Amino acid sequence: MINNGNLFIKNLENVQGDESDIIIFSIGYGRDENGKLTMNFGPLNSAGGEKRLNVAITRARKKIIIVSSIKPEDIKVPENAAGSGPELLRRYIHFAVTGDGNTVNKFSSSDEITDDIYEALINSGLKVDKNVGFSKNNIPLGIIDPADRNHYILGIETDGDVYYRMKTPSERERIRNNVLSDRGWNIYRVWSLDYIKTGML
Repeated sequence: MINNGNLFIKNLENVQGDESDIIIFSIGYGRDENGKLTMNFGPLNSAGGEKRLNVAITRARKKIIIVSSIKPEDIKVPENAAGSGPELLRRYIHFAVTGDGNTVNKFSSSDEITDDIYEALINSGLKVDKNVGFSKNNIPLGIIDPADRNHYILGIETDGDVYYRMKTPSERERIRNNVLSDRGWNIYRVWSLDYIKTGML
């Protein structure tokens, strides 16, 4: 393990809380001398292994580069797998290879997606406020309780401007949600890519 300023090299088990602008994610599993690839992905195979994968792929502030000798189709997850880690790894590599080339994207920014969600909710008969709160980390959309104009029944969070203003993954993914939950908010998150693909909440 090397840790020198902003440079660190760690295995999957030891990456926790570290961040860098660019992360090189090396997938150190491959075929043996006989060309056989065993479906043993270390800690990813265990129950809860998906959490380790989540930590590994959220350490980059700006960019993540994947280095791998195997393709997503090489990963054949057995039906009796203990955890979802290998399947999620397969899907993650697949996304890195294919991107979103099969989806027509009519949006030029994540905040346009927030506006599109707002319009869809209004058109469905709901009352919605934008940018609920007074801090820099306000809630992009709040659905108003029909019985009480001063109460919100749901907050909708998107990976738009508010999301990217937060400096660290910990703040975006854990601290913010904990604070909102402690204040009684029910939060539903909409990822831009999912919305582009499905066109719905």
